Amino acid sequence: MLSGQCVSEVCKHGSKCKTVNGDGGSSGGFTCTNCSRSLYHTSTCELRARRFSKGTFLTFPALKQRHRLHIKISFATRDPNGLLLYNGRYNEKHDFMSLEVVAGEVVFSFSLGTTTTRVSAVLPGGVHDGNWHTVAVEYYYRVSF
Repeated sequence: MLSGQCVSEVCKHGSKCKTVNGDGGSSGGFTCTNCSRSLYHTSTCELRARRFSKGTFLTFPALKQRHRLHIKISFATRDPNGLLLYNGRYNEKHDFMSLEVVAGEVVFSFSLGTTTTRVSAVLPGGVHDGNWHTVAVEYYYRVSF
């Protein structure tokens, strides 16, 4: 049960807001019904995380801005290797950028021509500890930081 009142669109993804009566008929808060109760959803049925099985992925339209970009991703993993983001063709012969976990380290790679540049961030013990980590990449005309 959540404190407060049912207001427009407080419950996400088709779930319904239901007022819970407290003592004496007063509002005791509300709850969202018809939603998945899991570690991946908030109490208002909003998706907070997505889990992927080995070999699966999610696709989005290609990034349109090639010369300037800011990406921020939060993730948790126990695997020492995995792809977090890839934008480009299906090989490394053309322009691309990727963000991945390699041997427990976060690695950002990009190419706008013939040379591939790799930048890595090292965290003692690695990022494959099951805890949440956030990585931010700023890319500005062939320079990343």
